[in-house]
Amino acid sequence: QKMGIAEGLDKNAMDAGYKYYAKRSVEFFNIFEDAYGSTEGFTRVIGGWDTRTDISAKILSYDDTYKHVDALAIAPYIGGNIKGFREAGNVDDIFHLLTDERAYRALPEIVNDIRKHAKLAHDFGLKLIAYEGGQGLVDWATRSSEQHPNPLFFAANRAPRMMDIYSHLLKEWKEAGAETFVMFSAPRTCQWFGCWGLKEYITQPMADAPKYAATKKFITENPIWWTDEALPEPSAKTIQKYIPLSNPAKARIVIRPATQDPEAFFRLDNPRSLHMMVEGDEWIKKDISGKWQAKWDNENIYLTVKVYDDTLMADSKDPREDDSIEFFIDADNSRHKTYDGKNDLHYIFSWNSDNITYLGAHSPSHASTDFPVEMNKTADGYLLKATIPWSILRVKPRISGRIGIEVVINDDDDGGKRDSRVAWASAYDTAQNNPQSLGVVLISGR
Repeated sequence: QKMGIAEGLDKNAMDAGYKYYAKRSVEFFNIFEDAYGSTEGFTRVIGGWDTRTDISAKILSYDDTYKHVDALAIAPYIGGNIKGFREAGNVDDIFHLLTDERAYRALPEIVNDIRKHAKLAHDFGLKLIAYEGGQGLVDWATRSSEQHPNPLFFAANRAPRMMDIYSHLLKEWKEAGAETFVMFSAPRTCQWFGCWGLKEYITQPMADAPKYAATKKFITENPIWWTDEALPEPSAKTIQKYIPLSNPAKARIVIRPATQDPEAFFRLDNPRSLHMMVEGDEWIKKDISGKWQAKWDNENIYLTVKVYDDTLMADSKDPREDDSIEFFIDADNSRHKTYDGKNDLHYIFSWNSDNITYLGAHSPSHASTDFPVEMNKTADGYLLKATIPWSILRVKPRISGRIGIEVVINDDDDGGKRDSRVAWASAYDTAQNNPQSLGVVLISGR
């Protein structure tokens, strides 16, 4: 991301990172091509994210990267319902979460993602391979093998039913038209950080190693089913369908109801990243990045913004020139080109100032800063918690309603004028004048 921003590949740090990865991969492939004299002696592989075909499409479509690639690689690991795993009481519960189509990253979901990725790869004229994959039973919050749910994970890895999981995964992999699947074959004992090997030790009998048994059986029954023939060249029309069209009026995210527990009002359960570089030319994540989340009830919006910043400054008359957060809201989503004097508001929350909350110049005359706000320093930056009443916004919230929101971080590292500025929704930094640039947010009832 830092290199992508530095090279001006995109203002969005995430997209800048994807583009730099694509660009650097092609440069790397070219080095090998020069050494070999052609592309015959090696396979040009670029990595994707198994659940995110959109990211793979961005990487492959950037600057025709796909024309310099032979294969797209993903790692289809099964199992990610950590909350469910922690609540599991036995091995049956673990296998239920591995196979239930409603469970996060269960086998049905991973199979569906494989199919989507296979189609995407083939549409780009590429092969699909797996650089890793299989069961992914691990709880990274644990630190010992005895901690729950690790004993259940270990038992599941050793259970005969795990052979069925692997057999089904490999069968679906083949049927999707994917090719080489690189298993984590090195023997590894089960530890708190996972049971990754097909065997736990090199001499383990096949009868005690269901993952190994399933893999060996599949290899025996399924000789190489693909050929070395190149896939058809994709058409420009095919590639174009993977490049998303911009629709600013479409809802980008949802905000969910606040629970009955006040302790959870400001908990960052599913935050959104702040990584759109709208001012400045150097991306340092620990110095200028953040995440935000909003929740709602019939009385208030509960706004939380977590800022990562290793140097905090507050020395200017204008809080926007110091470390601060700006919150823009078009409360009725009217999406006018200028502030309407009614429901379009702009708040500035200043770090380490006697007066934390300020109103932007275009906010309506009735707007108030008289609502609860906390701004606290953290080990790696600062944290905002604001309770903004709907009465100030002069709208009544409704399920499936829409509002416009933008969140911006200002960063000052050395006093005087600010050094950089990062936003959530727009790359054009026009929120202070044009509410149409705000991101549209759907109010969810669940």
